[in-house]
Amino acid sequence: ANFNAESALGVVVDPATGAVLAMASVPTCDPNAFGAAPPDARRNRPVTDMFEPGSIFKPFIASAAFSDGAVRWGEIFNCHNGAYPCRRGRVLHDSHPYGELTAEAVVYKSSNIGMAQMGERLGNERMYRIVRAFGFGSPTGTGLPGEVAGQVNPLRQWRQDSTWSVPMGQEVAVTGMQMVMAFSALANDGVLLQPRLVHAVVAPDGQIVADGSRPIAVGQVIDPQVARRFVQEVLGKVPTDGTGRNLAALDGWTSFGKTGTAQIAPYSSGQFTASYIGGALLNEPRLVCLISVRKPDKSIGYYGGSVAGPPVKSVLERSLAYLGVPRDCP
Repeated sequence: ANFNAESALGVVVDPATGAVLAMASVPTCDPNAFGAAPPDARRNRPVTDMFEPGSIFKPFIASAAFSDGAVRWGEIFNCHNGAYPCRRGRVLHDSHPYGELTAEAVVYKSSNIGMAQMGERLGNERMYRIVRAFGFGSPTGTGLPGEVAGQVNPLRQWRQDSTWSVPMGQEVAVTGMQMVMAFSALANDGVLLQPRLVHAVVAPDGQIVADGSRPIAVGQVIDPQVARRFVQEVLGKVPTDGTGRNLAALDGWTSFGKTGTAQIAPYSSGQFTASYIGGALLNEPRLVCLISVRKPDKSIGYYGGSVAGPPVKSVLERSLAYLGVPRDCP
């Protein structure tokens, strides 16, 4: 409502177990009067709607580049002062011009140019494997009706432009549930989990008919030590020194996150999806939250940090307090 947006979605999960703690869509409807609501209000957007993620996708390519050895910690990237000429006349731009950035700063300051260079290091085949390993292009397995797989083009359809576009979250379409589970893998020592909606099914006599309390591992996506270091030294700087500065840092708890301001195709439309995905605590992640807002009014604001960062901050703070998680910073 603050940004006069078309729609929004939100998901909160426990990254260590895959438990989905909260899920919301706007516009929404009263489940007791489901048939009276318009079709647009009935969708469970975190699983039914797919969108180009933009910069919230960068951590997956970058963390895998560190894990594979394609990028070194502390390595310097030339970000060409905000304009990077590619072949066939294509020029990549950053929202703020940067000269030299460390590999870590490429992510937390969200340089498209630095990420494109990481894509060149990895190459399309490795990037395709990374994207699929994080769960994109497949349903997450919630069992909810209408869940879609998102869109990851077959490798044979990837071109040179894909090498630059995919690392900055273009040419792929994701669901909110895919995003929050993939980001949770980074917070879970690189292990991707299946989302779980039901803790248990209990019969009237108290017997457990189905036990859904155990985490279901999909696979080890990246090296555990790299995942841990990436959260602490890269994503942990987004709320304090990066694109979420002064907008998403929590009061009393350490946190980590990533902003995303994705153009909606056709890119000439001037419309955006503004997202922030964040988690807490930094050393022992307890929660991950994604909020994504589609088509906010540009005259009010459209950057992911300013549109979605503050509500993620609010959700995490209230949730940590509700769960009784001790504060870990002043």
